[in-house]
Amino acid sequence: MKFNWGMKILVGYILFVVGMLTLVFISSMQNGDLVSENYYEDEIRYQKIIDQSYNTSSLSSTIEIITVNDQIQIKFPKEFSKSKTSCSWSLYFAADKSRDLNGNFVTNDGIANLKINNDMHGTYLIKLNIINGMKGYYFEKKMIL
Repeated sequence: MKFNWGMKILVGYILFVVGMLTLVFISSMQNGDLVSENYYEDEIRYQKIIDQSYNTSSLSSTIEIITVNDQIQIKFPKEFSKSKTSCSWSLYFAADKSRDLNGNFVTNDGIANLKINNDMHGTYLIKLNIINGMKGYYFEKKMIL
């Protein structure tokens, strides 16, 4: 059977419509979570994080984060070793909100150990909000667990 030009246009149009409907169906099945539920309020408070990041960059050395078995060890610079340091932390997993973790700790010696699950595999962003004395610090780093 030989196709004329009208039949070819019809077949092309049908294939185009089927392709578009397939793309719409596949895209509707994707998870569309935002990074944060309160995105706009978080953006307004972002200047505080910028100021705290500047404080962190003025430290004598960087904050070291090491993964050892089922723990994350955080070593603070020498400025934190002889004073009380409180910190709130979060592990952010971009692909799935249910795998995010957060918590708080207080240390007096500049070293902290965070216990994590062994089944937490993937790329995480660790965020630290640190208060030492009256000064705030902010640090974040990508980690592969």
